[in-house]
Amino acid sequence: MIKFFRKIRYDLMEKNKTGKYLKYAIGEILLVIIGILIAVSINGWNEDRKLKNEEQTSLKDLRTEIAFNIEALTEILKFHQRSFDSASKLKSLFDDEEAFKVMPDSLFIKLQNDMVLTYTFNPNLGILNSLISSGKINTISNKELLYSLSSLEDNVIDALEDQTRVTRLMDNLIEKIVTTCMDTSIVQNSKDISSCRFYNPTFRHMTQRLYINLGKNGLIEERELIEKFNHILTLLDKEIKK
Repeated sequence: MIKFFRKIRYDLMEKNKTGKYLKYAIGEILLVIIGILIAVSINGWNEDRKLKNEEQTSLKDLRTEIAFNIEALTEILKFHQRSFDSASKLKSLFDDEEAFKVMPDSLFIKLQNDMVLTYTFNPNLGILNSLISSGKINTISNKELLYSLSSLEDNVIDALEDQTRVTRLMDNLIEKIVTTCMDTSIVQNSKDISSCRFYNPTFRHMTQRLYINLGKNGLIEERELIEKFNHILTLLDKEIKK
């Protein structure tokens, strides 16, 4: 093709057709410019397609991670709800001593075990953190989704604050209660242990402060976090190509 245009140019010059040569030269320049523009457009289109493919891959990976967190937190929430419900029942016993006296020892033990048997939610944010650190998070074009993802880790920390405090404080309190109520001079059987704990000020404080007050706030915050996860999941589904 290049040789073809070159031959035309030489023929026009040899025949001294300057006007036609100038027109041809301008036309050739325009063809070169058009060719460059087409090449740039194709390159830009390929780059956009590459970015879109990267975005779709990121969105699908994030969806898997968010769905996992929703499932995990939902299960953890069940244990925290059981803990709160058990603490509330124990609190009602503190106000009704006769009800405690006629309660089977096994039921009292179950209530206190359910109260202290809590689990910690450990969010899986590896993919999200990797996208943020690599800058690939910016390939996400939906601004609402981008903002929600960028602030998610802070949302998680805030939502788990109360349950984290419960976990941090309970070990020392439980150890103090257990130590007191294992004193052989006042404990002869399991009912004595239950009675010791029932009347123990530390046990009552722990029940009210940790598992009712902080527990209630923790449940509210965890439910709000699940709503945020679900909102992000909805945004992801809208952006992912079927």
